[in-house]
Amino acid sequence: VRVSAEYFDNRFRDIVSFTFCIPGGPCPIAPPPGCPFGFGTFFNTDLARARGGNFSLEAHPVRWLRVAGSYSFSPSRVLRSPNAFDPALQPGNRLFKRPVHSGSLVLNADFLRMNWNLVGTFVGRRTDSDFLGLGLTTNPGFAKVDLAASYDFGRGVSALGRVENLFDKNYQESLGYAAYRRAYRLGLRFRLAGE
Repeated sequence: VRVSAEYFDNRFRDIVSFTFCIPGGPCPIAPPPGCPFGFGTFFNTDLARARGGNFSLEAHPVRWLRVAGSYSFSPSRVLRSPNAFDPALQPGNRLFKRPVHSGSLVLNADFLRMNWNLVGTFVGRRTDSDFLGLGLTTNPGFAKVDLAASYDFGRGVSALGRVENLFDKNYQESLGYAAYRRAYRLGLRFRLAGE
């Protein structure tokens, strides 16, 4: 069994951030000529902090089974951002797209020429933006499970299979961009030389 824990306390200065500007709305710079539909611009998040911890555990309860888990706790905060015009990037919010809670659990079984991997991942709610002024400033958390397997035929030939998002969860890693629903992959691998 192997256990590890880390504590971190970081301060970030001058993080480059992006905002989408709508004509007639607040924006740090004037729109370029002939651009009636809006445009984007970059600005600095002057000061932010992230402190928390990372924890991991790995165990081999039997020779053919490995169990590994990890958890991260990171309550970040924007402290100063005078040029931010998107509500999601204002002081007091979490850092953009950084969840407070996230983690994973991995089960790996390797026996009789077969290798199985079951991976569970969870990502907590995080600050995000629609960049269109619709008021969407958070992205809900999600959990998903992936399953992968391989079979070694010998002589450098093996078959591979993978199912991503096994339980067909509907989620968005970035706000407004839906992730793939359940996806399947099958293949063969040929190794001609080497290890």
